[in-house]
Amino acid sequence: MSNSGEIPTVQPAPNVPTVIIRETVRTSTTAKVLVWLFGTLLLVSLLGNCILAGLLGSLAPSGYSDRLQQKYYGGNAGSDQVIALIRLEGVILEGTLDYLYKQFRDAAQDEHVKAAVLVINSPGGTVTGSELLHEYVERMRAGNWEKQSAPKPVVTHIESIAASGGYYVAAASDHIVAQPGSVTG
Repeated sequence: MSNSGEIPTVQPAPNVPTVIIRETVRTSTTAKVLVWLFGTLLLVSLLGNCILAGLLGSLAPSGYSDRLQQKYYGGNAGSDQVIALIRLEGVILEGTLDYLYKQFRDAAQDEHVKAAVLVINSPGGTVTGSELLHEYVERMRAGNWEKQSAPKPVVTHIESIAASGGYYVAAASDHIVAQPGSVTG
């Protein structure tokens, strides 16, 4: 080795054979067939699910694909005399009103619904959000929703609180019922 800054190199020992170690992985024919079979089954399953989803979507009655699922609290589920229960809970923000919009729309368009009870437990919220909900109540009372056959009364039940925008929404209804300890105004 020299002192001139050369990189040292290793020379093989004389008369010693060089050994190269190589690892090989053999895939058996059985493993290849199983991978192919699994992939094929997965593809067939995905195609079957797509076809089934398409069939189920086509079986849904037209105009009801965007309808909310209903929960019955009492009485006959098949009755033609129904009261819709719509809940307004928490802070009123215009970006979070899609579900309430659908509740009002479905209740207004359902010919079996004869009235709605709006349950409010809200400290209020934004002016725009409160105004939208106020309008939903007025539209139901006046029969102005698309495909609404008749005006429907709305009764508001105030639980713990209906302040500010919550009270403004309640003011659009036909009647307001509040608990003795409710905070409102």
